[in-house]
Amino acid sequence: MRPLAQNWVDGKPFSFIDWLEDRPGQPSVVIVQRSGKHSDLSAGWIGAIVDAIAAHASDEQFPNSQRRRIFLCLDELAALKRLRSLPDLLDVGRNKGVGVIAALQEVEQLQSIYGADTATSLLKRFRTKIVCQQNQDAATDELTRTLIGMRTVRIEQTSETTTKGKDGVSTSIARTKQEKEVPVVRGERLAYDLGVFDNKVRALIVGLGNIVEIDWPMTIWPKRHRPDKESKSTPQ
Repeated sequence: MRPLAQNWVDGKPFSFIDWLEDRPGQPSVVIVQRSGKHSDLSAGWIGAIVDAIAAHASDEQFPNSQRRRIFLCLDELAALKRLRSLPDLLDVGRNKGVGVIAALQEVEQLQSIYGADTATSLLKRFRTKIVCQQNQDAATDELTRTLIGMRTVRIEQTSETTTKGKDGVSTSIARTKQEKEVPVVRGERLAYDLGVFDNKVRALIVGLGNIVEIDWPMTIWPKRHRPDKESKSTPQ
């Protein structure tokens, strides 16, 4: 982190620990920009920030709080590579008033970074999940089963048997009931019923009891300034 600070010496000193402790003079919102041009470098130092915040929030000297409201919004979570302290932050963060909002394109991204078991454990730690449009494939079918859930349906089958005997033709009807586990939401619904429609975005909210389908108004934020500023010492 020190070389980064030395390359922008005109900037105001900033401490994420002071910000986490809500000490006087701290901004309410801090935006940490990831560089597509230097993705590995930016992922490294953003990951270091998240790990530092997670370690401090997990420390017993950082008190529990019902009034503190701090959220880490991690867009493109998989681009930050493996965050060592993320599981700890998800475990103890809510008691400390520190929440995590994360976005990723596919569950497989987490599985490739953390492994299947750890990725599943991480997803379970997020109580509320917003599911947006997916591709129609086997991975989406698996997503509906594991992330959204299954339901039991009862199927009644009727069979008719006709027999011919000395007394003529007789017909008997037999009914059987069978229970079957099926996804609460079918995979094709995620592929074709969700997404952008006109000026709205349709998605599912999972984790608040019944599954809810909601339309959000599409918002295009105005550009305020350049997202980054090259250092003179940055390799071109």
